[in-house]
Amino acid sequence: MVVLQIFLVITPGSVYAYIDQSLGEWKQRPMFKTNVKNFITLRMLNPSITLPDLRKITELFNNKAEHKLDPSYEPKSEKPDKDNCEKFAIMQKYNRINLVVPIDAEQMYFAAMESKACKLTALGEHLLESCQAR
Repeated sequence: MVVLQIFLVITPGSVYAYIDQSLGEWKQRPMFKTNVKNFITLRMLNPSITLPDLRKITELFNNKAEHKLDPSYEPKSEKPDKDNCEKFAIMQKYNRINLVVPIDAEQMYFAAMESKACKLTALGEHLLESCQAR
């Protein structure tokens, strides 16, 4: 349940974390001062991925950080595979929320069409470990 809240609630702390991550390449650290007893919710959002899809990370990455792709994963390829296309749709959702990135390709589409792979980000690896612990 805690994982789901990361995607639903925007708090002053999550704004700070976003800014900190954005400035990370320039080695700058933002200041965060507050004199409040508890945080308030700035905004509530619908999750960008469903919890059942999020939990499928254990099936898709099964104790490994990479997932090999091929053209059968892409629905617009010459010979798409229905099961692979469903998996690929979920992996594209993971890519949109920074859980998965393509390896040696600009986008997930090109990784599939060029028979490359995708890998879990640090956040994706953390989520995989959390799901496996349940």
